[in-house]
Amino acid sequence: MITLVVRWASLVAIAAGTAGMLFCFPFLFSALHEDLIGAGFPFAGGAIIAGAGLTALSKIVEEEERFMCSLVKWGALTAIGLGVAGMFFCLQFLFSARMADLIGAGFPFVGGAIIASAGLITLSNLAVKKMSE
Repeated sequence: MITLVVRWASLVAIAAGTAGMLFCFPFLFSALHEDLIGAGFPFAGGAIIAGAGLTALSKIVEEEERFMCSLVKWGALTAIGLGVAGMFFCLQFLFSARMADLIGAGFPFVGGAIIASAGLITLSNLAVKKMSE
């Protein structure tokens, strides 16, 4: 029963975190500091929530559940890929002298690092399960 609750809570966390990041993403390209700061914190928070959901889901999925196992593995690989791509995209703006560029690129850079590290932790959880069986 508890695994069912954790599974659904993890899926809701992944969906909510991803939706929050997608909602805040357009505001990160604004020139106004209020938009950048107002969207940056929720963007990083959405990355934390989505990463925590993905990591929690990797801890409870069983090897016999082929679909869920492959879904978690592809979700982790997607998280790593998008996180690293987001970090590389933001890297060029982190060398700017404008404060708006620094704030606008700093939050997505941190969000990308969080998502990529959550993907790596998820893959390591799946690998440990596979090695222990």
